[in-house]
Amino acid sequence: MADPRATPVTLAKAVRLCLLLLFSQGRFVEAERQDNEATNARTERPPLPHAAANVRSALLRSLLLVATSAAAGIVAGWVMGALKYCATTGNVAALQVAGASLLLWATLFVRGFEI
Repeated sequence: MADPRATPVTLAKAVRLCLLLLFSQGRFVEAERQDNEATNARTERPPLPHAAANVRSALLRSLLLVATSAAAGIVAGWVMGALKYCATTGNVAALQVAGASLLLWATLFVRGFEI
């Protein structure tokens, strides 16, 4: 079983790790391996598998969903404007749900559809 305790990091290091994950997967995997070795030395448990591929694919899938949602919202707004359609309570609620979905992208980025 993997050690569920996260290694405490500063905000700067967290940003650096996110950038490494997105733009230099090899360096991210190396940083993760070093962290896993330090964790294993403290806990004497089996090595943790690296999850860079899972996080990366979750980011790309969620980005695709966000882009699709944004495009659908833009098209819906364009159609409503072209038809001189008034915004009703139901339309506003639907647009709010779409906006909230965009905000939930961060959750999808962190864990993908495994949650």
